[in-house]
Amino acid sequence: MSRRLLASLVGGFAAVIVAALLSGSPSAPVAVAESVKGALSSRPRAESPPVKPLAAGTEIRTTAGERRREALPDGSVLYANEQTVAKLTANNKLAV
Repeated sequence: MSRRLLASLVGGFAAVIVAALLSGSPSAPVAVAESVKGALSSRPRAESPPVKPLAAGTEIRTTAGERRREALPDGSVLYANEQTVAKLTANNKLAV
């Protein structure tokens, strides 16, 4: 194969690739999910029970390996890791 022929083939191939990239690719087909009987599927998330906020003067203690999540009166949430002591001294004051 001569150098001229090889150069023209490579140039032509490069021109086709550039033209394809510049013209934009056609939109990808959209997959439609159909339910299959007996197949695994996700289930709706269970509703969490209503949370009662802590009252002023309440103390929280966690032991080794324990974690707790408590709602505070202002709507914020307290996440307490292990071996934590926290006391809600007023509706908007927390002593750790």
